[in-house]
Amino acid sequence: EDVTDATLYEPSIVNYVIASVRLLARVNNTATFQTSGKPQVSIPKTLPTFGSKLRPVFKDDFKFLEQGQGGLFVGSIRSGSEVITDAKVWLPIKDVFTHHMLIPATTGRGKSNLVQTMLWHIMDSKDLVGVLVLDAHDEYYGKTGVGLKDHASAKDRLVYYTTQRDS
Repeated sequence: EDVTDATLYEPSIVNYVIASVRLLARVNNTATFQTSGKPQVSIPKTLPTFGSKLRPVFKDDFKFLEQGQGGLFVGSIRSGSEVITDAKVWLPIKDVFTHHMLIPATTGRGKSNLVQTMLWHIMDSKDLVGVLVLDAHDEYYGKTGVGLKDHASAKDRLVYYTTQRDS
């Protein structure tokens, strides 16, 4: 702290950790994109080499996640503390419900909010899927607040069971 006369020996080879990143997906927009119109998305096995160029993400980087036929909305892309509101993430609803899904995170990281968003948009899915939710803490139905009971399709698409007599 407050050192004004510090000298760096061989500054061209000194490294500082300013940020730590984890590679979640590799998007290849080359030949695959040009022939099929869709980018190739894969789970990376290695990190980029040291000194590789990095850039911030932009809305157009996520076009492959745009709504398609039978899509399930799961949220918007977040880059650091900024939410890219016009970069929406839609997953193929049949793939979501024919594979196992794990939503891990520590307390307060938005798991319930993600599930609530997914359930809300499942109600719009035009009878593609049905879901049984065991809602022990009234996080989703919204008996005492806003919830799935307030969805426009709730009258036709939502059944609520409870053991309480006053409901």
